[in-house]
Formats: sequence, C-alpha cells, structure tokens
Amino acid sequence: MYWKIFGKIFLIAAVLLGLTACSGKEDAENSDTEYVYQMEKAQEVNIQEKCFQSFSLAPLQKDGKVYLLYSEGPEENHVMISCDADGNNIAKTELKELEGLGIYGISIDDQNDFRLLAEKDDQIFLCTMEETGRVSGSISLDLKQAEYVNDMAFLDKKSYFLKEKEILVFDKKGAPAGTYGRREAVYDLFLSDGNLYIYGEGEGSDRGKTGFQEFNPETGEFGEFFDFGEYKPGGYVVGTEKSKVYLANDTAVYSYDFSGGELKKEFEWLRIGLNAQNIKSFLFMGDGNFLAITGEEDGAGETNVKFARIRKVDAKEAENTKILILDTLGASAELEKEILAFNEEQDDITVAVNDYSGYEDPWAKMQLNLAMGVVPDIIDLGYEISIEMLAEKGLLADLYPLMEKDSEVKKEDFIPSVRNAMEIDKKLYTMGDWFYINALAAGKETVGESEGFTTEEMLLLYKKKKEMTFCNYVSKEALLSDIFYNGAYLDYSEKKVNFNTGQFMDWMEFIKELPENAGQDAEKEETFFLCPISAMNHLTDIRNYEKLFKGQGGLAVMSYPSEDKNNQLSMSFAINSSPLLAITQQCGQKTAAWTFVKRFLTYDYQKNGGNIICPFPTRQDVFEEKLAEAMTESFQDDDGKEVKPLSKKEAEILRSMVSRVGIYARPDQEREKILDIVMEEMEAYFAGDKTAEETAELIQGRAELYLSEKFG
Repeated sequence: MYWKIFGKIFLIAAVLLGLTACSGKEDAENSDTEYVYQMEKAQEVNIQEKCFQSFSLAPLQKDGKVYLLYSEGPEENHVMISCDADGNNIAKTELKELEGLGIYGISIDDQNDFRLLAEKDDQIFLCTMEETGRVSGSISLDLKQAEYVNDMAFLDKKSYFLKEKEILVFDKKGAPAGTYGRREAVYDLFLSDGNLYIYGEGEGSDRGKTGFQEFNPETGEFGEFFDFGEYKPGGYVVGTEKSKVYLANDTAVYSYDFSGGELKKEFEWLRIGLNAQNIKSFLFMGDGNFLAITGEEDGAGETNVKFARIRKVDAKEAENTKILILDTLGASAELEKEILAFNEEQDDITVAVNDYSGYEDPWAKMQLNLAMGVVPDIIDLGYEISIEMLAEKGLLADLYPLMEKDSEVKKEDFIPSVRNAMEIDKKLYTMGDWFYINALAAGKETVGESEGFTTEEMLLLYKKKKEMTFCNYVSKEALLSDIFYNGAYLDYSEKKVNFNTGQFMDWMEFIKELPENAGQDAEKEETFFLCPISAMNHLTDIRNYEKLFKGQGGLAVMSYPSEDKNNQLSMSFAINSSPLLAITQQCGQKTAAWTFVKRFLTYDYQKNGGNIICPFPTRQDVFEEKLAEAMTESFQDDDGKEVKPLSKKEAEILRSMVSRVGIYARPDQEREKILDIVMEEMEAYFAGDKTAEETAELIQGRAELYLSEKFG
C-alpha cells in the first residue's frame, strides 16, 4: 500500500494559552484552555476513487476503526471497507446478505452493533450487522419513504428515526410505538450519556435560537432547551463524550458542555491546515480526537483520499507560535486558500480566523466586540464593513510605513489614481488586488468632447433627446442606487450628507418621470443616451461599449454628474471574492501581520494568481503587462468565438479611464442604511404625497441623525 505524508505538522490551538498573539489579548471565549489541536499527518489512503465517489452514507468509527459503506453497480451489491484511523490495514468485505437491498442509513446502536435502514420492494427493514458483514437480525418496519429519514438512534431496544420535524418510535419487534412532532426545524437526533437529544431550532420562548433539547422516550415530551445564545453554528453533530457534544460546520468544530451550558470553539479548519471544501467526512474518535477524511482532485480527474488525524495535546507544544487573529464577516474561498498556504509556509506565524457569519447580525456583533476592546490583528474589510468608521475610531493602521520598510511591495507600485482614491487623510488603510471601473458611456454627438457634466446639464441634454433611453436600467431603484454610490452625497470624513441640494432634487424629478421599463428594449431600439459601464470581466469588453455608440460619433466615457463637473470615475472591488485586508492599530506584531496582508499585493500574486474576475489589477506594472497582452493575444470567449486583440485606440481609452479614477464607490452597511432611508422617503415622493423639497429635507435629516449616531 502506498501512502504519502505531505505538508508540515501544524501545532495550532483553538485557544492558545501562553501563545504569542499580536493583539496581546487571549481569545475571550477560550482563555482558560490548556490544550491545543494538532493535525499530526494527512496521508494518502489506498481507496479506489470510484469507491470513494460512491460512498452514499457517512463513515462510522467503532472501537478505533473506520468503516465506510458503498454500493457497486445497479444491482446494489454493497461493500464495506474498514481500516485503522491512519488508513492502514484496509479490509474489503462484500455484504452478500444485503444484495438487492437499498441502504438508506447506517448507525451504531447502544449495544455497539451496526444497524442498517434498508428497503426492498417498498418494504422497510432494520438490520443488525456484525463487523464480518453477517446479518444477525432483521425486522420489518411500518415506515414509509426511508430515504426521507434524516437520522436514527437506538436506546433500550427501541428505534428512533428523525423524519423532517418528527421522531418516529418503533419497539423491538418493529411495531410503531409513537410519533412526536415539533413545529421548528430539527437537524440531528443523537444519544448522549444514555439520553436522547435533538439538535435544532427552539420553540415557544426559545424560538429563533439554536441548540439541543432532550427527548424523553417514556413520556414522548421534549424537555429543557440548551441554547447557544445569539450564535447559530449550523452544521451537524459529529460525536458525544461524557457531557459534551461536538458540532462541525464549514469553519470550525465546537463543543457544548451540558454541565456548564457553554458553546466553545475547539478549533478552526484553517488554523489546523485543512480546507473545509475538501473534507468529505469527519469523525469523532473519542478522547477529544478527530479524523477528517478528505478528497481532492489531483488535476487528472482522480480523487486522492487522505486521512488527517487531529489530536488534542498540551498547549505548551505550541507556545512559540505567533498567532494572528483575523476577523471576517465570512471568508471568501480565495482568502481561505491563501491562509492555508501561508500557514503551511510559515514556521512561527499562524493566521487564525474569527468568523462572525454565524451570528444573526455579524456586523453588529463585530462592532460590539471592537467597542469592548476585543480587537483582532487583521480585519477582512469585505462587504458591509465601513473603513471610514473604523479609521475614525483609531482602529486601523497606516500601511505606508510598512511599505517603506518592505522590498517587495512599495507605495509606488500601485496605480496612482487608485492609490489616491483609497487614501483617507493621506493614509492607506487597505488595498485590494483587482478592481472594476464605474462610468457612463455616451455618444460624442450627444456630449461632445466633455468627460464630465453637472446633473442639470445632463438632464437638459436628455430633454433634447427624448427618443433615447438609458440602456440597462429597468427600474427607478436601479438608477437611484447608482446615483447614490457614484455621487458625492455622503462625506464620511466631514460626517455630512448632501441630499437637500438642487442637484439631488433635479435627479429626483427626473427619476420620477422615468418610465418603469426604461432601457428594457434598448437593444432593439438602438437609441441610447447613456449606458453604465460596470463589471467588465475582460479588458476587451470596452469594445462592446464602442459598438453601442458607433453610430453616434464614437464612444465618450463620462463620469457620473457632479456639481463641479469633474471627470473622476469611481472604482469598486469584487469584495465577495477577493480579500480586502487591514491591519489594526492595536496589533502588537504589525510586521508579522503585514507578511500575510501583502500576499495579495505582490507582483506574483496579481500577475499569476488570485481570483481574477476583475479586469484591472491595482499594481501599475501588472496593469501595463495585462494591457500589453490584451493588445497582442486573441482568445476564445465562452461561446467559442474568437476575440481579437485590443487596438491602440482601445488601449488608450482604458489607460484614460484608469487615470481618471478618483472615487472609491464602496457598498458598506452604513451606506446601505442611508440608501434605505433614501428609498423609503422616495416612495411618498413617487406617489405624489410630498414635494421634492420636502422629501430631500426628510432624507437629509434622517441621514444626518444616522451618521451622528454611528460616528458621534
């Protein structure tokens, strides 16, 4: 048998007692823990790829061995594979006595025997099986649609099946012994310390919470609800130990102690070096130890099956490791990939993720922790997080001093216009890897050689071109949202809003008169007035806008209207797929934190790696190289059509657009709240119940109040 050890051994704690954390703070949830979790090894296991792909049931562990059941062929010939927890001593057993049966579930009962839920000719059976594959018993169940059974448990010779929101009970002979339902969702049914529990949503006074609830098999009643507070981990139960229950989701493994009533994060997948997307099964092996079974394609279409053993060891083994705590409202796949790579490369630095996505209001919970002084070393400033607000509160560190000392990433490496747009008071708190440009496309016959106009000028032009339409706009709300994000109506630095202005009221009157289907038939009419440029996926996409306005004297790229008639274009990042990281001012090891943050800003990353779904890299050198490639190389689009290289004229249009970037159009939660205010008040205006002046003043007052509450 061939197996391979890869990577280094990770000694990483769920909570690290005595480890060096850059923030100088211990994890508030786990500060008393004296153990860490160690992924000893992840080794390749000689299980055929076709077998692994056909595992229809979750693996089980029994007496320290791992058992996997799969089916071969349409005849439903079943095979059981057993091996040690390290993948050695593999044995394959053909389950001859189960031929022709459909297997819908497998579990281990309270007598430590295998129990299988099977079906044949519309009849449901519950079989008892030994490790040898011999079926030692079988009873018929009056149970319909076995495939809808989510879980099963066994206690005192009775069988319990979870089917949607009901628990179905059968006696030792297979006769029905009761049906007990709940109104809210139930995820799992499990046995702990001789008692039956469900894992699901609370009811009554506990509605909206997630937790465990005891089920009394004698009375059929549900007892005390053990809730997790405001946190909703989701996931599934992976095992029990004494008074503890272990849960796993796509970010971490948690334990819940019935005696203490506490949900505790044991470890994160990323911190121990595992990609949750590659975990096919996860087993609790007892004594706080776990086994992750992973499957990852090797590039040739075959799946490499690996066993990764995770052990609980003394925390002193990892006390020299620096831990960088990274807060996120939900890590993107790209961020997870880079954390895994970084943790494997570094010998003395580990990035640990604090993911808030399980909370009912992730951003509110993060803000509360920040206000209480629970500040991480790195913050993922993805969707919803206000950079200006964090900077105003003194939570973000300027990256320029770190760049001055660095040989790989310098201030001068970035496109000047982009860097300037990202600055706040001459400081740079974050920088993305790739960005979009937001602008308006128009015909030169309409706008002349101008690159900017006021709202009044734009509306006067439109009144002269009534036969034309805004292309791609199909609602008033869509246009209003673009105007809001690309205009100067919100000034965080001055804590001001600008809605009670003539410019905004001009927009209001125009949008009110705009037909609901404006732009819906634009491509048929071919009479475009303005068309938004956004979300280009390739540099050659500029050609699409050239074609739209070819018959109107050529393409003019306009900025969104402004009072000073500037020609600045706005930019935005693909924040749900690309990291946008900042180092906190409170981080005690900023150099170590910068070692990770700068990964996304290096030449190699932006040139050859990353999740490149935007056409414009933030580095000047990479942008020029990508532009040169686009001018010399053709490619096939998704429809198989050849896309010719850019012309010199098209390249100059793109260079001009990049040089005109001056606004960072960022959708964060504070801006969204103010946009909600705008939308709410505009409803009455559209209905004719208020004038433009009254509506603008109401928006102004409510938005100012919101800003003052948020920024003080």
